[in-house]
Amino acid sequence: MKLLLQIWVIICVSSGIFQMIPKQEPRHLEITRTNINHDKKILVLYHDEIKRLHILTERINQKMDISLYDIDHAQVPDADNFDLILLGDIAHQDDTSESMKQFLSWYDFKGKQVSSYYLDAMHQDVYEGHLKQQIHDGIYLHGLGINDDELETMEEVNHLMNGWLTSTYSPVSQIKH
Repeated sequence: MKLLLQIWVIICVSSGIFQMIPKQEPRHLEITRTNINHDKKILVLYHDEIKRLHILTERINQKMDISLYDIDHAQVPDADNFDLILLGDIAHQDDTSESMKQFLSWYDFKGKQVSSYYLDAMHQDVYEGHLKQQIHDGIYLHGLGINDDELETMEEVNHLMNGWLTSTYSPVSQIKH
């Protein structure tokens, strides 16, 4: 019986009955200022000591209505006024930068949803694990880690960012695909 089953599978595969279905990338909505829920208030807190994170920060600012603050150069508002908080940082040996660590040591997220976008993490799960431990009273959502190769291609950055924003922000208000 086992031999008959094996022969049947071989015949089906060779005749094309079982066709390989190509894996499709998940469809991500192009996030724009016109298709987001403008009632949701978003706070972006970032640290960009070597001025490389600005590419991602500017793309987020173009796509969404946000309140943007550099944690080193601005008085940061209270989390109470926001629905979602995004943290931008450049990883240092798969951990947050010293400035971000210092900031996170005193900032209270008050049960708000928190996600991150960052550069240079060798192991994104390790970086996000460290970040999650440093967030006080926040609900951490998966972040967006970008490496140097991806950063050079804006098409790739847009694709990754749209996927992240679609899953993290749930921005769409009844958009038809």
